[in-house]
Amino acid sequence: MDFPEWQKHVNQVVADTGEWIGLANADGVPVCDFPAAESVEAPRTRLAVADHQVVIPARGRIAPTNGIVERLLAPNIGVFDESGYLAPATGGNYLVVIARPGIRLAFDVVFATGEGPADAPERLTVGGVSLTDLLDAHPCPSIPHTWEGGEFTEWREDAGGPYRKPRQLAPVELATRADGYTVTGPAVRVIRDLCQDSFDAVNALKGWTDPHLVVDYGVASASGERITIQVQDDPLWSTILAPAESAGVNVWVELWWPGDPPITVRGPRLAPDKATGERFGPPVRKTFNHPVGRVCVQEVGRS
Repeated sequence: MDFPEWQKHVNQVVADTGEWIGLANADGVPVCDFPAAESVEAPRTRLAVADHQVVIPARGRIAPTNGIVERLLAPNIGVFDESGYLAPATGGNYLVVIARPGIRLAFDVVFATGEGPADAPERLTVGGVSLTDLLDAHPCPSIPHTWEGGEFTEWREDAGGPYRKPRQLAPVELATRADGYTVTGPAVRVIRDLCQDSFDAVNALKGWTDPHLVVDYGVASASGERITIQVQDDPLWSTILAPAESAGVNVWVELWWPGDPPITVRGPRLAPDKATGERFGPPVRKTFNHPVGRVCVQEVGRS
């Protein structure tokens, strides 16, 4: 993938029309452009997973004529759902990317419906949810450092009996206290560290060396008020949502592409400082050779 060339193309379309819409695979790699959209709903909401919807023409006398239809509907052309719409072929395998001046939004495709003749739909509606939804699918370990070094092995049964299918499982340590564990400090720093600790723990457990989510420590923001967050091995989004809201802190995820400005990531791990307890070196600027979800944490009203 030649990202610099894609960036030039996208930037030119944005300069000419004010907006570029395209389809990317699940890793965020661009696949093709959308045709001119009939309507676009792509709101930005604070501390919420936003829904999106794009309606595009998909006309063709004999067969679908654009790459979007071919990827999202073509395998099921002629197959209708219970509502009478052409059934989608997608299942979380694509992203819709919307670029506007100064911002790039991305949404997981969760449905695609075609209207018109079974063999050649005239209109395609594509809907999905913002990348912030990834935080709801990500665990927030109560003891993240214990997830490092775990090994997956095949299990066919446990104390409750045999499994229908073998499972790949790895041992991890979970909170054993009824009230879980707590982290305390300035809101922005606590939420950033909690997110990055969670990403690091899962990456280490899975053996992933190339991250798919990273916290941007360079987003301009005040520190925020002091908060305490209980960590009980729940999903990351549900763990940080209420504390962030009460502290007036916004959290969202953007799609970063190679060629974008570097992301300011957390510094390398160090021995804990005896005076401050700090466990990491100063943040560093970093680029990646693949798309990543850039997690932004910012006190509301700051830019």
